[in-house]
Amino acid sequence: MSKENIWIIAPTEGVLPVRFGDTLETVASITQLGEIEKSMPSEPDTITEFRALNEPTISYRDDQVFYIAVGHRTPNVKFGKVDVFGQEPRLVLQAFEAVNGSPGFVQLGQVVFEALNVTLEGFYLPKEDAFYDPASLEQDDRLIILNAPGTLDVFDNLPKTMLSFF
Repeated sequence: MSKENIWIIAPTEGVLPVRFGDTLETVASITQLGEIEKSMPSEPDTITEFRALNEPTISYRDDQVFYIAVGHRTPNVKFGKVDVFGQEPRLVLQAFEAVNGSPGFVQLGQVVFEALNVTLEGFYLPKEDAFYDPASLEQDDRLIILNAPGTLDVFDNLPKTMLSFF
């Protein structure tokens, strides 16, 4: 859709105007969203809708939104005063850590802020112990995943590395 759209990350609510608990019909009525390019069932009672690369990917369980992913091609994604794909990755991670109330942890290459039900991928590169550089020619894999409260998958049997970005 238009670059004028603003997407607000609200960890316990969704990526506004898309809210956790919205039905397929409610999401279909959100004028900021474009047409569904592909809809795929995954697990029982789970459907994921894919739109253009500059729009959120939305998953439903039991006909209600429970998962929203936003990639770097989506313009105007805000978390408080932070433009999450327009500012330095370290500042973005610091903003999430501050609201989380404690450092996140790295697991499977992703930074997880468990209290917020938020996962950030591609902002911090644990193998290199470095932050993604948007000015580089490297592939940009930055992605923010929000899960409805109580639906974040954390793998307790895999190592977690606590990490502060301050």
